[in-house]
Amino acid sequence: MLDRALQKLILETLASAYPEGEFDLPAAIEAAGHPRPDDRALLVNTQYLAEHELLESGYQRRGCIGDNSFMPMGESVITARGLDFLADDGGLGAILGVVTMRLDSDTLRALLAERVDATDLPAAEKSRIKAALLGLGKEAWSEAARRLVCEGLDRWPEALSWLQTLRG
Repeated sequence: MLDRALQKLILETLASAYPEGEFDLPAAIEAAGHPRPDDRALLVNTQYLAEHELLESGYQRRGCIGDNSFMPMGESVITARGLDFLADDGGLGAILGVVTMRLDSDTLRALLAERVDATDLPAAEKSRIKAALLGLGKEAWSEAARRLVCEGLDRWPEALSWLQTLRG
């Protein structure tokens, strides 16, 4: 039921109203020229975004005996974190916050393939190594990333010298 396109639409709709929010989110989405979303899908995706602190949800539980469902009770408002999420540059959170580096298996595979291509190995050997990289599973990539970080840290004096050149 999670719908990334709907989530983006919800955030963009709330961003256009910021710093105010929207009391009637379905109507605001329609007013922006989009079809009215399914009520259940809107609830699920709004609550999901709220759990990730990208917005404050206007939905609240009824809290009645025998009826613990949600109903629209207030204003939905995008948070600063939600605005930063929409920003191409990561927003102010990227400037003020901790730098998080994501190194997924595709990125690591591409980096290692570049290194293999830069060697003096015969083309057949390069192809064999790169084919083996394609066949690695998730656990193998996790272990490879861990070992590569350890290898880099084992060469800390060289890394420190390189980092000092970046300061100018």
